[in-house]
Amino acid sequence: MGSKVWVGIAVGVVGIAFSQGVKAVNITIADQLAGGRGFGGGPTGQGAEDNATEPGTIAKQKWDYEAFFLSGNKLGIAAGFDMKSGKVDTFVAPQGDIFIRIGSQVDAKYVSGSPDSVAFDYVIHFPQVPPPPGEPFAGTDYWTSGSIQYAVYGVAQVDLIATGDPGITGAPPLLKDWLWQASPKAGQTPIYSAGDALYANDQTDAQVASALGFSLVGGSHDILSGILLDWGKLGISGQNVYFYITMGCGNDLLEGKTYVPDGGWTVTLLGVGFVGLGLWARRRQ
Repeated sequence: MGSKVWVGIAVGVVGIAFSQGVKAVNITIADQLAGGRGFGGGPTGQGAEDNATEPGTIAKQKWDYEAFFLSGNKLGIAAGFDMKSGKVDTFVAPQGDIFIRIGSQVDAKYVSGSPDSVAFDYVIHFPQVPPPPGEPFAGTDYWTSGSIQYAVYGVAQVDLIATGDPGITGAPPLLKDWLWQASPKAGQTPIYSAGDALYANDQTDAQVASALGFSLVGGSHDILSGILLDWGKLGISGQNVYFYITMGCGNDLLEGKTYVPDGGWTVTLLGVGFVGLGLWARRRQ
């Protein structure tokens, strides 16, 4: 068999493995609040997101966002925080949306009138989350078992609800004015939407390590996974991408980063691989 055919087969196998994304990669980065609070013997301060919360907040596993991760082109979050209900003890601080920033990392704080007052380009919005202000929130699960819906919008399509909004019930605004939720403007159609995200409750440290391939501490973790990142529909290629999320009271800020390779090369490599597989199959006949 010729060397060109073997190269085609190899590229095809690599391309298929990459597209399926069977292994999770921890993409968490240091957030921009130095001096966070560790607990339970865990690490502290900027850059230590697992087993740590932000300065001036409640240092407790139940309030902890721990990791952003990627499985191929699917995004996920691991947290000690109950993202399904937003309820911790007697407090309620609903789950936030996932904000996406392209190109450069900026402060995730929303400051009206600043040079970069809206620090995101896209948002992954969860329509099941009751959108305060003004609406009562009972703390019951707003994500049912099974698939979870989400929709992706551009910055111009939504209004922003920042942390510390008076409509949040039961939890004081520990950190105010951080990117929290987006409310789609009337008549806006999402760039894309899906209902295939999954949720797992109360996973042990060992279960997390087995499922994701990296370790977290704290004893109990909730996992949100399977959120599609359709780079083609978002027009993102050859750029850094940053992610931000927090709960309604801003007790913990989680940030992540990935790099999206040139889309043309990705398509080309996959095409070459499939051609190689076709040639190899033809030679075997």
